[in-house]
Amino acid sequence: MPSDAVTDDLPNYEHDCTHCVFLGCGEYSGRLYDLYYCKQGHLTETVIARGSSAPHDYTSGLQLAAIDPVLREAYERARRAGLVGEFIEEMGQ
Repeated sequence: MPSDAVTDDLPNYEHDCTHCVFLGCGEYSGRLYDLYYCKQGHLTETVIARGSSAPHDYTSGLQLAAIDPVLREAYERARRAGLVGEFIEEMGQ
């Protein structure tokens, strides 16, 4: 459940991955999302948009950031923070 005072400083929803870096909050179509960057191991990295504390209520994927506005926002924030490179541009987007 979102807090009464939504800020980019703290997540609004529970998220149990210790590898994730919180990127702030984003809103799309009137719904609030917590945005994350996650890198597990040497090869796997992704961006995540969590819509509630329910375990299944999230979307993720660097490839999907090319077409999903909320994941695109997570990707852009991760890129500006130096966590991920120009992945979408490399895909020809």
